[in-house]
Amino acid sequence: RRVSALADIDELVRMWAVERYIGQFDGYSSFKSGLQPSNYYLHSDEQGRFSMLPWSTDGSWVLAFGFDAEGGGVMFNQCLADPGCLTRYREEVRKLSGLLSGLDARAQQIAGVIAPWVARDPRKETSAEGAALGQQLTRNYMAARPGAVRAWLAPPEANPGGSAPKAVGVAPTAQSLPGRLALRLSLRRRHRSVPRVIGLRTRCTNACRIGLLSYANPPR
Repeated sequence: RRVSALADIDELVRMWAVERYIGQFDGYSSFKSGLQPSNYYLHSDEQGRFSMLPWSTDGSWVLAFGFDAEGGGVMFNQCLADPGCLTRYREEVRKLSGLLSGLDARAQQIAGVIAPWVARDPRKETSAEGAALGQQLTRNYMAARPGAVRAWLAPPEANPGGSAPKAVGVAPTAQSLPGRLALRLSLRRRHRSVPRVIGLRTRCTNACRIGLLSYANPPR
């Protein structure tokens, strides 16, 4: 209640649900790594009530981590610990899953439409095979997410062990990330790097580069 007077809780919870659903690994509610929370703004209305504006979601639809795994944002973690807020969050994740059901089929349609233009692009950063692989991995993620939501929301009696799963998916680590991500790093001026994940580009700091290198080269 105290926070409700200062922040739009419904909007915040909805944003965190979206971040977790799409696997936004570099946002406010992203997995706890020392680099988060990141990529958000706070906006105050005329009454002094704040909402949160996310940005830089270009690394989404790759890493699936638990819906209630601890994140880097304090408010998100406190929401998970508060029964009332957690109920709101679970409901937003449930609604989002229904809203985005079938998104993988839509993505496949879009891939077919843009395929000729991808092939003709003189500045493409990956091969046609690489682009196709990236599209397939994205569609696989989209297709699997509704099932992950159902498993997370399942009541205790629906599970043989007698308790609902704490989280579906885990916070990504060097050991858990698939080598097929084929993450390539290109050094840029001013000691910046541009990680290329299936043709997607985003700026990265030195600290981020170290983390991404560990993701791209998991120990065997």
